[in-house]
Amino acid sequence: MDKSGIDAENEEGRRALMTIKGKLGGQINKEELPLSAEGQVDELIRMAVNPERLVAMYIGSYSLGNATDRL
Repeated sequence: MDKSGIDAENEEGRRALMTIKGKLGGQINKEELPLSAEGQVDELIRMAVNPERLVAMYIGSYSLGNATDRL
């Protein structure tokens, strides 16, 4: 692997670690202020039951438009 490949891989790793660090600090979305533990749970539940996110798990079974209309 050449130096540019290593640098790109390191940058990707840094971004992943920053994302994890933010989530551990209560920041679900980069644009928002950090949430309390209760706020984090509420937000994660809201995201988990979002029909568009649920459809993404079953994209082979339905088209996005049709599946969200049925939910």
